[in-house]
Amino acid sequence: MDVKHLATISNKSGLKDFGYPEVAFVGRSNCGKSSLLNILLRKKKLARTSNTPGRTQMIHMYLWMEQVIFTDLPGYGFSKTPSFITKKWPAMMAAYTERKTVCLFLCLVDIRRQFKPEEFDFIRHLEQQEKRVSVVLTKADKLAKAKVMIQENNMRAALASEEIKSQDVFSVSTHKKTNIALLRDHVMAQAILR
Repeated sequence: MDVKHLATISNKSGLKDFGYPEVAFVGRSNCGKSSLLNILLRKKKLARTSNTPGRTQMIHMYLWMEQVIFTDLPGYGFSKTPSFITKKWPAMMAAYTERKTVCLFLCLVDIRRQFKPEEFDFIRHLEQQEKRVSVVLTKADKLAKAKVMIQENNMRAALASEEIKSQDVFSVSTHKKTNIALLRDHVMAQAILR
């Protein structure tokens, strides 16, 4: 696949319009963002993966097929990231979410847990800015198939109970490649139709 690292950004002044639609990956630390990026882009070691939370400490942008930018955003929640780095994140994230070039946010959640209040708040914030949001439940191979379906329905119900419009929910496994092609098609459709 034709993919290349486009930019690494450490503060909001580095954000510029690269002339392509963007799909952003966001989620709590260690939810599997980098692994999902790697498998969607068919590049095993493009985005750095780690068992230690908080390894994505800057914004990383990858250009795919000269068509769309895949953006790996810093994870939130517990991490071992130095405070001098994390204190830059709120301003950088706020600036990023305002970008008109972002056509889709993929909010990643480990399928074995529930939404946290800050995740509902973040999705609401995106919807207020008229951004398209899809929820991706990662690590689906950790549950039996029946429990995966139950969790998908629970997450949709949780979004509805919070009066959140975005209720696209995908369960994926990078280990077994479950629903990876489906998610890739969804992402590209949103990028092309923007």
